[in-house]
Amino acid sequence: MTPLIDPSKRGVGRVQYLSLKIDVEKHLFAGHTRIAVYNHFRKNGMITISYSRFCYYVSHYSSNCLQKNQDSTPSPILSAASLPANTNSPVQLEQGQKFAHEKNLSDENIKDLT
Repeated sequence: MTPLIDPSKRGVGRVQYLSLKIDVEKHLFAGHTRIAVYNHFRKNGMITISYSRFCYYVSHYSSNCLQKNQDSTPSPILSAASLPANTNSPVQLEQGQKFAHEKNLSDENIKDLT
């Protein structure tokens, strides 16, 4: 069983993060990853919170901090029409036709397939 948090220490992690908020934002704007920023402050003893809680505080209190790989443009969605057709397939489906299979196969159908 995990020990209960002493009421006098509750919220210490949030206070630690808020005291470092400006420095954290500077590092994130400089292009450092969250894990690198967290490890830096953790190694120097400036924060004692977990990485998941650190990420929560970054998202909650520094929502204007986007990492470089988190830009606002959505990723492209590939549709079936944009992908090349498999020309080696012996069976080509017509446009808009869905694949269907027979649920109950007879011995004769199985021999045809193999």
